[in-house]
Amino acid sequence: MPVTFFWIVSFLLPPAAGFLAPAMLAWKPSWKAAAIGHGALCALVAAAGLWAGASIGTVAAVLAFSTAFAALAAGAHVAAGQISSGLIVVVLGSTLFAGGPLIQEAVDRGDAGAIESRMNFLLAVNPYPVMAGSIFHIDVLRQPILYSWHYADYLREIRYPAWWATGLGYLAAAAALAGAGMVRRRWRHS
Repeated sequence: MPVTFFWIVSFLLPPAAGFLAPAMLAWKPSWKAAAIGHGALCALVAAAGLWAGASIGTVAAVLAFSTAFAALAAGAHVAAGQISSGLIVVVLGSTLFAGGPLIQEAVDRGDAGAIESRMNFLLAVNPYPVMAGSIFHIDVLRQPILYSWHYADYLREIRYPAWWATGLGYLAAAAALAGAGMVRRRWRHS
C-alpha cells in the first residue's frame, strides 16, 4: 500500500505543481507564494516516499523532475498567461493519447524511422512515461492499457529518456518562455 500511494502521488505531482505554480503567481505575483505552494506539495510526496521505503535518490528524482515541470508551467504563465500554462500541462501530459494519429500515419506509410522518432519524441516530452521509465523503471508501453494500442509493436527499442535530461529541457523552455514574457512586458511598458 505505501509504495502504491507513493507512485500515485508521484505521478500526480507534475500536473499538480504545473497547475499550482501559475495559479499562485496569478494570485500573488511573487515567486515566494509559488515556491511555498510547491514546497508543500513536495513535502507531501517526500513523506509518502519515505513512508513507502523509497530510496532518497528516487524521492529526489521525483521532486527535481516535478520542480522542472512546474518551472515550465510558471515560465509559460509569465510569457502568455495562466490559460496557456494550463494548456501546456495538459498537452504534454496527453502526448501518448493524442499522438496516436501521428504514429498511425507513419505506420500506414511503412516509415519505420518516422514511427520510432515520433514515438521517442512523444515519450520524451510527456512527464508520465519519463517518470515511469526513468525513475520507477516501469515500461508503460507494455502496461495493459497502452499495450492494447500496440505502440510497443512499432519500436525495436523503447528508449525512455533520463528524467534529468527531460527536466533540463523543461528548465530551458521555462527560461526561454519567462525571458520572452519579461521582454514582452518591458517592450509593452516602454
